[in-house]
Amino acid sequence: AVVLHDWRTGRVMRYLPAAPLRPSRLAATPDGRMLLAIEWPRFGAFHDVVTGRWQDRRALSTGTVGPVAFSADSR
Repeated sequence: AVVLHDWRTGRVMRYLPAAPLRPSRLAATPDGRMLLAIEWPRFGAFHDVVTGRWQDRRALSTGTVGPVAFSADSR
């Protein structure tokens, strides 16, 4: 499971249920609304922080998933 903290105060903001995969890396959108969990070598799942739900595990492009980042507008 993932625990989200307020980085300023350290207060626990939310507990997220376990991802539908075994993530090796996590990336959050700058607006804090979505979390992407990556399972090496090529699967990902998005978590909607607002609703508290994971979307299904999805196959990504063929091969190893490299670094993950979101642009400033969260796309």
